[in-house]
Amino acid sequence: LNYLELGNNKFEGSISNDFGNLQGIHGLGLEQNILTGTIPSSLRNLTNLFGLVLHSNQLSGSIPSELAEVSGLSILALENNLLTGVVPASLATLTGMSSLYFARNNLTGSLDHICSAGRYLRTLTADCAPKDKGEVSCDCCTYCCNDAD
Repeated sequence: LNYLELGNNKFEGSISNDFGNLQGIHGLGLEQNILTGTIPSSLRNLTNLFGLVLHSNQLSGSIPSELAEVSGLSILALENNLLTGVVPASLATLTGMSSLYFARNNLTGSLDHICSAGRYLRTLTADCAPKDKGEVSCDCCTYCCNDAD
């Protein structure tokens, strides 16, 4: 199994920790469902993972810093969820990251650590605002959305 695509199926509930047992998988797509709860830190076990696509669910909590242990991760799509907190600084260690999608969440802080480390970064989306507005500040975002978008 190279890629498990379960998107757009109206699945409900939380993401099982058992997904962390799919160690040979290169891509995991659970987008456009009705998934709730947090992103399980067990996904750190997916050491061959290239793409993690979880956008357009109802995931909450913070982005697990353990995702930085997935050294080959190139695409991380988390937009359009209910995620909160800051983007973990540890994600800056993923130097092969090409696409990060954080827009339409409730994230705060700066993405400058991602900007300075992302040599291959082509796409970075976030809910950008000046630093004093409580949203994400981002000097290298390719797309900044706001409540009007």
